[in-house]
Amino acid sequence: MKIKNKLKKGMNLVEVAVVLVIASLMFLPMTRFWFMSQKSAVKGFERLETLTTARIILEKVQRDLKTYCFSSSNRFTQSPNGTYQFLVFPGVEYVKASPSSPDGKVPLNSITYTFDSNKRTLVRTLLYNSRYQSITGKSQISEVVGQNVASFSINLYSLFKVGFFDIDVFCQSFNPSRRTESTHLRTAVRSDYECRLARHLFQIPNMKSELLQP
Repeated sequence: MKIKNKLKKGMNLVEVAVVLVIASLMFLPMTRFWFMSQKSAVKGFERLETLTTARIILEKVQRDLKTYCFSSSNRFTQSPNGTYQFLVFPGVEYVKASPSSPDGKVPLNSITYTFDSNKRTLVRTLLYNSRYQSITGKSQISEVVGQNVASFSINLYSLFKVGFFDIDVFCQSFNPSRRTESTHLRTAVRSDYECRLARHLFQIPNMKSELLQP
């Protein structure tokens, strides 16, 4: 009996090329979809980052300005170089832990916000009153509140003899090609101390004898 060997034919060059072309046409939409998904993810992440930074700054500044206090010789000050300084009432924990003041004055702390337009950073510095330094163990603390801050401002306005602060925060992506991914927040806040002063003008003791500046 004679056995004939059957030769198996492989794919030639043309068939391989056709398969590669078809595979490329099928893979191209998937590749495009993947790149678009990555681009959208990065875009959303940068937008979320600017939103988070702006909200943290706004909430922290609001909380500080609500505790804003002033005397006849020291009020809210701002300088052209982006520095904002004001006095604040200390937290309840400091008042309870501090020794009683023999002169009956309430020691105040000082807060300074410094905006650096070149570094795009906002720094918060808290200066403790000398009577609280024994409790905190330090004279002051500084922290970077936010980065990628394009602009920041605190302005004191008056409407119908009512003073309030206007806070403006604008955060922008550090990547020059994604500057459109930005967050602009703005709000107004009033000092609790000034609200009480306006409601009970004749019931508040003399400010000079009650407030002790840092």
